[in-house]
Amino acid sequence: MKYIPSITNLSELEKILSTSGIDTSHFGRGGAKSLESLLKEITLGETTLFQTASGKLLRIVEIATADIFYRDKDGITWKLKEEKQVFKDGRIRIRVRERSISEKILPKESPIEAIKRGIYEELGISSPSLNIQEEGSETHSFISWSYPGLQSIYLNYYFLVELDEEHFRPEGYIEKQEEKINYFIWEQLT
Repeated sequence: MKYIPSITNLSELEKILSTSGIDTSHFGRGGAKSLESLLKEITLGETTLFQTASGKLLRIVEIATADIFYRDKDGITWKLKEEKQVFKDGRIRIRVRERSISEKILPKESPIEAIKRGIYEELGISSPSLNIQEEGSETHSFISWSYPGLQSIYLNYYFLVELDEEHFRPEGYIEKQEEKINYFIWEQLT
């Protein structure tokens, strides 16, 4: 595999994708992210591109992902889930994920640092006393939903997080980003 060095502009990225047979006309439509979003991931170091000997393009992403729970005073267990993303252009992406949150790991960041950052950025919770337990890791490979046609390899690190009463918001959480708003809601388990 050959590492594709840092890409600095959209036309360069589009050329690399096109040369590898990826049609970028589907990017930024429906639930797919834009070409600009992919460039931002590459620039931040969240995504790395490689090319196989046969010319196939691969996107490598390391992700910290967590299930987040809260047990109330009545013994009822709640699990947080990301309900949807609403893009600034009006598109809505319904989220169907097993895990509560996921965060791409930045260069020189450990998985636990990434999940703490994700909890802060997505839920607004920053607490050294969070109960975070590591669950292990595994690798998955499939065509990206975010970038149609782009084969992606995900190295996932799994965590369990239990919130205390101070950080539990029954109405859920809203994360406002430059290009979209993410909505998180609680689901009753028991």
